[in-house]
Amino acid sequence: CTATQPALAKGAPLDFGLPSIPPIVAEPARLHRAMRRVRVEYAGPLDDEALADRLTDAPQALCVVDTRMHAADLFRLLVARGVEGVRHLSAAMCAEHRTAVLDAIRADLKDGRPCRVVSTQLVEAGVDVSFPLVLRAMAGLDSVAQSAGRCNRHGEMEGDLGTVVVFDTDRALRLADLNRRRDTAREVMAGRDWDEALNPDVLEAYFKALYATGRRLRRVDGGDPFDACGAWAAFDKASVKSLPFRAVAERFRLIDDDQLPVITPYTDEARGLAAALRTSERPAGLARKLQRHTVSLPRSRVARLLVAEMVKMVGVERQFLLLVDGSAYDDDLGLMARDPRERGEEENIV
Repeated sequence: CTATQPALAKGAPLDFGLPSIPPIVAEPARLHRAMRRVRVEYAGPLDDEALADRLTDAPQALCVVDTRMHAADLFRLLVARGVEGVRHLSAAMCAEHRTAVLDAIRADLKDGRPCRVVSTQLVEAGVDVSFPLVLRAMAGLDSVAQSAGRCNRHGEMEGDLGTVVVFDTDRALRLADLNRRRDTAREVMAGRDWDEALNPDVLEAYFKALYATGRRLRRVDGGDPFDACGAWAAFDKASVKSLPFRAVAERFRLIDDDQLPVITPYTDEARGLAAALRTSERPAGLARKLQRHTVSLPRSRVARLLVAEMVKMVGVERQFLLLVDGSAYDDDLGLMARDPRERGEEENIV
């Protein structure tokens, strides 16, 4: 199982941790050895050209990077080289588009055809695909473990191990939490063999180091880094009869990221639904059907695309955002719409 278990036992650095955590699996270390499917290697720095070389040399491989822009750039490089079987996955593609691409990927893998996939960490979220080789940009060990779950996933390599290659990228990542997890992984793996990275004791050490780092990053106002929105404090002070669920829900963000859904008419069906949505007095049913045709974008970017008239507000109450520039949705990369005045915002979008 690659659903890594965080170290939540009470004690340093988690004063509020759980006092006792009964194991649900006997001898987890022995089970880990028995279920081992991959070996992990560290390759050091690899630029896009070097990554493209490795992907070209491997008939079937997955490369996971952290931002939509990096994934798109690497995909374009492979296509420009004329590499066979290149596919792209990211949240710039609507769910309907991603499903179609995943179906094609699974068919290629099953039939032994060339299949080189460049993806953001979206592929780590329970996607059932399996490659003999996975390349993963340096990240937290929990993310490395999730990428490893797409390698020799079903033990189909008949006694052999799949290969997971962790590499450093020259791409700047301006997302504080991902940087903290990546740096903690480097710290924990310093002096260790990277083939031990998925061992239960190493993952426990990683989570403890990550929490300790969080403790050191106290905010200037003295707030708790593990409770930035004040949820624990709000519940602790409130009466049991009047717990502030609504107030806490409004403040809490699992991902500190304000995004809006934009309808992307990816198929003929979606185009018909979007046309009907413009004038419908009862649009709820249409909106539900269009959910799988939406792409989330930062609010600031949506505002610029509205000014550029690439996106419009539609509906009787102008409550829906619709991509009206059909050329902005790429058949391979998804929603690539950009106001010419923008400067590399996708480098911050995972």
